[in-house]
Amino acid sequence: MEECTLVAPCDGVVNGLTMEKGQTVIPGTKLCSILDVSGFNVRFTVPEAEVRNLGKTGKVECAAVDSVFPVTIREKSVAANAVTHTYDVIAHISGGTDVLMAGMVAKVHIQNSGRNTDEEQMTNIVIPAKCILLTPDGHTVWVVENGTAVRRGIVIDGYQADGVRVKSGLQTGDTLITEGYQKLYKDCKVIED
Repeated sequence: MEECTLVAPCDGVVNGLTMEKGQTVIPGTKLCSILDVSGFNVRFTVPEAEVRNLGKTGKVECAAVDSVFPVTIREKSVAANAVTHTYDVIAHISGGTDVLMAGMVAKVHIQNSGRNTDEEQMTNIVIPAKCILLTPDGHTVWVVENGTAVRRGIVIDGYQADGVRVKSGLQTGDTLITEGYQKLYKDCKVIED
């Protein structure tokens, strides 16, 4: 019986048990998760085009508790996710231990480090990734010109959280087709709502 006492490696709150009373377990088996609730971190991703100029401080909004707390960057991944072209970042939340809970959804705002060049500060056109088609000639999208569908080549400048930045091929005011483009063909008539 003296070997049946479990001692936690740290203070915290038991998050979930993986075993039931009376089950036989072998050494090294995970019995439960313990959460350290003396402080909280927030994990988020940053697009590759923005990670270089990411500042060290900011704020986090937690809608569930209707509060805003200051944050400080603790860790930043050095390798991008191959699919999303984003970097994992962990920031420490100052305060909020009395109202925050693990797993809450938050919106993070990090200040820019101020190292942007004039070229990087230019506003690019951002479009949904789903409407970009890959052809033997490169990336294309469908746009409306004079009431008909026209396939237009574009050059991609990078990726960010809300879509794909277009370096060239589109201009402000162009009408981009984002739904039903799979059924289009050259000079197909398009009725705009």
